[in-house]
Amino acid sequence: MPDFSRTLPGLLLNLAVGPSAHAPLYTFLGEVDGDETVLSAFELDVRARRIAAALQARGVVGERVLLLYPPGLDYIAGFFGCLYAGAVAVPAYPPDPMRLERTLPRLRAIIQDAEASVVLTTSGILELSDFLFEQAPDFRALHWMATDTLPEGGEREWRTPSEVG
Repeated sequence: MPDFSRTLPGLLLNLAVGPSAHAPLYTFLGEVDGDETVLSAFELDVRARRIAAALQARGVVGERVLLLYPPGLDYIAGFFGCLYAGAVAVPAYPPDPMRLERTLPRLRAIIQDAEASVVLTTSGILELSDFLFEQAPDFRALHWMATDTLPEGGEREWRTPSEVG
């Protein structure tokens, strides 16, 4: 296992405790002028550790995890959560309900090729899962996790991948 401090998540950990921990690190610009969302290194670190702890609790260290997010900062938190957990992030666009005949087979192929067993997403997308499961019943076998609703404090359960694996 490589030295965690010399990895991308190790860099974020260092930024999160440094002098600029609360300065903007990532900014997502919305479609409307002035609509933006900002994450500091500190905020991203907390969210990533919360997600990583939930993934580690499922035992997915070293496994592939599907990231099914719309564009935005939730995706970045999910990506870093996978890195913090020692899991492999597999990004994919959520299926378009208006074009399921085209987007569902792509998503199914990505899931099968990656052999993913966990899907990280938002609560908004998870609310559509019943409709999605009607179209793709095989998706029920995956563990779906809305990362924007994980309980606060869960980040304290996180361990570096070398401590877990």
